[in-house]
Amino acid sequence: MNKKSLNIFVIEDEFAARTKMVAMLSQYGKCGYAESGVKAINRIKAAIQDQHYFDLITIDIQLPDYNGIDLLADILAEEARGEVCAKKIMVTASSTPENVSRAAHNRCDDFLVKPVKRAVLLDRLIKLGIIDKF
Repeated sequence: MNKKSLNIFVIEDEFAARTKMVAMLSQYGKCGYAESGVKAINRIKAAIQDQHYFDLITIDIQLPDYNGIDLLADILAEEARGEVCAKKIMVTASSTPENVSRAAHNRCDDFLVKPVKRAVLLDRLIKLGIIDKF
């Protein structure tokens, strides 16, 4: 189904949403997660340093310690240092035009509104070239 086993990273503080996202994505490869922005950016820095790059990162906009848009900018900065680039999908219950615009302006590849439906997620993964069609 997919071209290779993916390295996926889910950034989500809410247990139920994180568990659901990991379950939906884990069939495509190794799926790690962080429940805070600080933990996420530290994991991403370590992964880049170890040359263990992520293929896909999903980012919740509303984290307890970080705004997801700011986290996206920090992730992009770390990726630029390591000359890598994962596909990034912003995931949120707050799909305000401002959030969508700010995510797009910060080079986010896509935007999903919670609750995330499996069919919608898979469609986006196909459109982004992360997985092949069924």
